Amino acid sequence: MNILTLNTEAFSGGASQIATSLFNAYEAAGHSSRMLNAIDNSKDNKLQTIDNDSFRNPIFRFSQKLLDASLNNAVPLLPKLFSLFVAWAEPIRTLRKISGRDDFHQPATQYLTSLVKPPPQIIHAHNLFGNYFDLRQLPHLSREVPLILTLHDMWTLTGHCSHPLGCERWKHACGNCPRLDLPPALPRDGTAENLSIKKKIYLNSHLNVATPSQWLMDQVDQSILKPGITNARVIPNGIDQEVFRPGDKAEARRHLNLPKEAHILLFLAAGNRTNPWKDYETLDSAVQMLSEKLKGQHLILLASGQLEKNKHYNNVSIRHIPWLDNKTELAYYYHASDLYLHAAHAENFPNVILESLSCGLPVIGTRTGGIPEQIQEGSNGHIVPQGDPEAMATKAFDLLDNPETLDCFSKNAANQAKGIYSEERMVRDYLGWFEELLSDE
Repeated sequence: MNILTLNTEAFSGGASQIATSLFNAYEAAGHSSRMLNAIDNSKDNKLQTIDNDSFRNPIFRFSQKLLDASLNNAVPLLPKLFSLFVAWAEPIRTLRKISGRDDFHQPATQYLTSLVKPPPQIIHAHNLFGNYFDLRQLPHLSREVPLILTLHDMWTLTGHCSHPLGCERWKHACGNCPRLDLPPALPRDGTAENLSIKKKIYLNSHLNVATPSQWLMDQVDQSILKPGITNARVIPNGIDQEVFRPGDKAEARRHLNLPKEAHILLFLAAGNRTNPWKDYETLDSAVQMLSEKLKGQHLILLASGQLEKNKHYNNVSIRHIPWLDNKTELAYYYHASDLYLHAAHAENFPNVILESLSCGLPVIGTRTGGIPEQIQEGSNGHIVPQGDPEAMATKAFDLLDNPETLDCFSKNAANQAKGIYSEERMVRDYLGWFEELLSDE
């Protein structure tokens, strides 16, 4: 099969990790695999950026060259001037963006199937926001070749945001948006128009939709996307279980220079304090409450993201760890920890929980999105209410204070995750579906 993968980025958060791992796995399985995105290139050109600017008008292209040259040479004032030239080279597009409309003016999209060789027989799309893809081309593309759209959040269903945080306007008609600051942010409230345009697009499309969680599929069933779906499946994410598997805790702690006797908690999130989907405040409060319950026992929280510096108070150490692209090194942190805590305002089906469970690390997570589908309550972890640090601290203490129960949860986590959340299973599910779609053509 000739498979084309689409995603905003190739190397970033959870959606990018899944899109890129599938792109690589398709090639490893003997298929012709290409990936187009907004940011990243590879030397072999199998992973390429979509160059929309080369399809724009000559005035725009010339103005953009002037802007790039002024930025590269750090010429004072000229970048601001040339930015205005770039904006007004496409006045309609600029006015739409200023008014809060989604930027669908991405002209390369209409030539998508001719941008890669050989032409795709299957298009597997992931995140389509990020100013690189013209959503208005979905009706045409989905009739030209089978198009599978894997949702990683709710942007496709809403007037602008990736997660509505309890707002239900997206079910009927957006407008009067209470949170224009949520990613991807808008300068003005164009959410009603955005949702209306998406609805018209989907009505004329033939989409095969996948979600990693049943929770997200339930949201799809209540949304404007549903009329455009010809086939829908829940396909859970999978991760590399050759790397993320149980390991030796003592060895991991020696490798990371962590104390042997301390209780160690782990929390991984890009920009934990600034990420609107994560709930670092609840996590921080839970750790403080847990430290009081432990009565002087040494407690360490390992947290990725923007921590100003390592913190110490009472018997607690909060240590910053960098965002790790090296999976082998990341696995050491799972192996060194006693519990993984995941506090969030919004989630779909976080990979970090799959990695934790696969490493035999029990998880305490908030009841949001697809997290309750990942954690088997009372077996490999606990589910607690959103924004409830006391509940999180109590469940953590119960496990840390009972080593036999913690060890049982650890074994259950690894056994229950094995195979079910593997990358191989995920790849088989998608390739099997692709073959079915092509046989129906």
